[in-house]
Parts: sequence; C-alpha cells; structure tokens
Amino acid sequence: MATVVVEGCDGAGKTTLIERAREGQKERYFCTVRASRYPPDLKTAFQYLQWVKHQRDFDLVLDRIHFISDRVYGPILRKQDIFGEMPLDFGLQTVSAVIYCRPPDAIIHENARKNMQMSGVLDNLDALIAGYDDIMKRLELKGVRVIRYDYTGDDAKAFWRYVWSEAKK
Repeated sequence: MATVVVEGCDGAGKTTLIERAREGQKERYFCTVRASRYPPDLKTAFQYLQWVKHQRDFDLVLDRIHFISDRVYGPILRKQDIFGEMPLDFGLQTVSAVIYCRPPDAIIHENARKNMQMSGVLDNLDALIAGYDDIMKRLELKGVRVIRYDYTGDDAKAFWRYVWSEAKK
C-alpha cells in the first residue's frame, strides 16, 4: 500500500486536491488523515508517525504531516522548530511521495484571504511560501520523491492516476 503526503501552505489547494482524489475512486480504497493540533507537540507527532508506519491495510493520503509543515510554520509563526536537530527526512521513510501543492503566489494569496487563517498566516504568507519552496528542494536533495501540483493548470484526476502509479514504484 502507498502513503502520500499532501503539503503546501494555506491557500495552496491541498483540500481541493484531496477532494478530487475521492471522486471516481470507487475501485480503490484509501483513507485521508489530516494532521491536527497546531502547534503540534512531540508526543502527538510521534504517535501519528507510529500509526502511519503500521497502517498497511489501505492507501493513505495524509493532509500534511507535522515533520514537514511545522518545519515551515514553526520558525515563522512561533519562532520555534519543535523538531530541532532531527534529520529533515525524519518520519518520511514510509512515505511513497510528497505532493507539493504550489500554484502561483497570487493565487495562494487570493485563496488565503478568502478563508479564515491561523493567526499570523496572512502577514507572513510570502515567508511561508518561500519556506515551503526551500524545504521541498531540500527534501528532494535527500531523495524524497516530491511531486509538484498546480491546480490552476493540472487535471486533478489525471494527476492522481500519475501519483498512484509513481507511489507504487
């Protein structure tokens, strides 16, 4: 079974992409899990990781994972990275691919303004976008499969077919 993580800053289209994955997927069974509790604490993050490592009954789509998102949001919004000196790819050994939702900056700004955001997100959106761009490049250099998705130009159904085929390699 495959595990994919859908990442990107607020307004990048993560929820929309995951909703599209559910459409027309009667032939495959998968579970979507949203990383909750912000800011995360280490105990919650590790419990989540253990559950993901041992879940092999179906494909998983993770709507963010603390080991990525908090490395972007934590230093910018709280001035703290709770994962400190842990390797960048820590917690990603069982992940088949990371989908990086990354439409153009103007679209992210427009979407973020439409929806209520956590305190500090709108004021720091450019830094969050840059932080995600940076961490995705660094993850690729570590050998993590990162698949970029721009919902303004990509067909979501075709994209998911591609993701599942890549995730099974």
